Amino acid sequence: MLTFLRHGETTWNREGRIQGTLDIPLSTGGRCSAEKYAAHFQDSGICMIWTSPLERAKDTATILATRLRRGTECVFVRELGTLVERDYGIYQGKRLDDLKPSLLVKEEERIVGDGVEPWHALQRRVRHALQVIVTGPSPSVIVVHGGWLKALHSLLKTGYHHEDASNLSSYSVERSKVKYMLNKIHAREFCHESTVHG
Repeated sequence: MLTFLRHGETTWNREGRIQGTLDIPLSTGGRCSAEKYAAHFQDSGICMIWTSPLERAKDTATILATRLRRGTECVFVRELGTLVERDYGIYQGKRLDDLKPSLLVKEEERIVGDGVEPWHALQRRVRHALQVIVTGPSPSVIVVHGGWLKALHSLLKTGYHHEDASNLSSYSVERSKVKYMLNKIHAREFCHESTVHG
């Protein structure tokens, strides 16, 4: 089982600011919530935690790993650059109200602007991350970000409604289902390339 978990709360989350790739740390409340949330995984046998390199995700992962330690047996934390949040370019640091609210909730693929990572590039990055993660141990937790999770749901065809944008919200999926979806995406792209170049 793979559980994708949005990091704990930051002060910017509370203020309604767009963080993107800016390295905003967990708030005190966010750290406390992450410690309490670890109880959800207490008996799940988690053996690996993957994390985005941004501090708010790394700290969430470290808190979980510390709480889930079983005697001398550690839960390993591994950073993966492809798990970083979407770059929101000119919108980073601004309030959510500076964007049309429906864009962030239901139509994130339509967000464009100076420095904004294109939606297709984010989806490709998510796919690359999944290709690494499915070869790793299971069960595992993957600590990521809201925009990243929306791209995940669009790839897995689960719909945006699975990412409710609350901190420490999670989505669990069987590793075999992710492998199956990756194979389908690869086959679709292979057929497309064969048609274009054939």
